Amino acid sequence: MPRFALPTIFRGTTALSIIGMATLVSHASHAEPDAALSTLERTRIFGLPSAVLIPRGGDESGPPLQYDGGVITLTAATHDYVYSNDRTKNKARAEVQVMAPIRPTDQVNASLDLRLPTLEAKTWTIVQQWHAGGPTAKAPGEPPISLQIPAKNPGELHVILNQQTEPGSPEVRFIDLGKLPVTPGSWHHIDEAITWGKGQQGSLKIWVDGALCIDYVGSLGYDRDNGITFKFGVYRAESAAEKKGILDAFTAEYRDVRLAVRKHSSQD
Repeated sequence: MPRFALPTIFRGTTALSIIGMATLVSHASHAEPDAALSTLERTRIFGLPSAVLIPRGGDESGPPLQYDGGVITLTAATHDYVYSNDRTKNKARAEVQVMAPIRPTDQVNASLDLRLPTLEAKTWTIVQQWHAGGPTAKAPGEPPISLQIPAKNPGELHVILNQQTEPGSPEVRFIDLGKLPVTPGSWHHIDEAITWGKGQQGSLKIWVDGALCIDYVGSLGYDRDNGITFKFGVYRAESAAEKKGILDAFTAEYRDVRLAVRKHSSQD
């Protein structure tokens, strides 16, 4: 299958947040870019002057995001906490979040190039996800869709769904749709076609390097959700060794990230 002809997410009016950066900005406003990052640098990296950085709250120094030759490198190291529950639940993250208004009935196409230097994660590790809505959402906190290395399958990248156990419930069931054919150290092109919806109205297709790997029809998204956001980057639990003071990190590399959102009229 040919690559989707999608606009890059780093151009246009879509708001963008970088989660896990060391530079401090206000949590209260996502309207102003970080003064420490020049307009030239923001445009060169993101093509979007309105990009903002959410501060990294960890104990390490230095930004976990690097940009070189069109490649975005994101590293989540030990104690890279951002939110208060990251610290209490021992989770580390370094993510890019696209604050596009994706409704729970929209159709979405996304594509990106992904390179994982290793697949040997010591605990569950997410490298791309579709997350439930913002803080006013009355929906589960787990991402409805994620690409992750499960704790039970170290060395493999899987597509994981979370579905509500019943409409309106905060509880979810974990569904593993299977393994994606990725090789450590190699670039892979990933295309995703998603229709959010209930029952047979929902669908997910994922291609890796042009080959269809996932073809799912069923519920996608949560009841009482107020919108969906697209994230790429590393989000992981800290390992047992890290909790004992042994430092660790996981890195993922991305390029040519694109996103297109279309209204799904059949569910209006």
